[in-house]
Amino acid sequence: MLFDNLGILNWIFLISAVLGGSLFIARIILMLFGMGDGADTPDAGHDFHPDMDTGVHHGESGHSDNSDSSFKILSLQGIMGFFLMFGAVGFTMNRIALSGAFFSVTAAVTTGFITMWLTAKLLKVLLSLQSDGTVEIYNAIGKEGTVYQRILPGSTGKVQIVVQNRLVEYEAMSRKGDELPTGTPVMATYYKGNILIVEKI
Repeated sequence: MLFDNLGILNWIFLISAVLGGSLFIARIILMLFGMGDGADTPDAGHDFHPDMDTGVHHGESGHSDNSDSSFKILSLQGIMGFFLMFGAVGFTMNRIALSGAFFSVTAAVTTGFITMWLTAKLLKVLLSLQSDGTVEIYNAIGKEGTVYQRILPGSTGKVQIVVQNRLVEYEAMSRKGDELPTGTPVMATYYKGNILIVEKI
């Protein structure tokens, strides 16, 4: 029978395939249902300040790009995929095709690394398709809007601004500390917490 008198190498391949496959499938299912690791997004509580000389906005959040974190080849999903294909190909080559230990291990390792790379690409595509529709305050930077509720010097008011194709209302303060009456056209220059810092345009 197929599993009679399995050698150590065959058992390694078989266990690797079963464990890797089970965890890999479970992980993908969790991700599709929103319970796995998603892509990082900047925290709306971090401050963004403009560079007075260049007008470039710099964040203090310290977040790295998603390509540096979620989509590395050495991700958890990639490792699971490696063991799945390493075990499946290795067992097939060594036990069924009788290719011998050297060719079986070589094929298994090669296929495993290819699977890691393909898994990273697949997860990048899947995560890029995810969208919860949340309007993020940092996307308002550089956008023009209108004062909805008068902004007094040193105090907050409210502005309406189109962000991500939606008309959104934010608490806002004047960047220069001056009064901005209702209806004043403004531009968002940076934000602090959940408060936009705006200036008259």
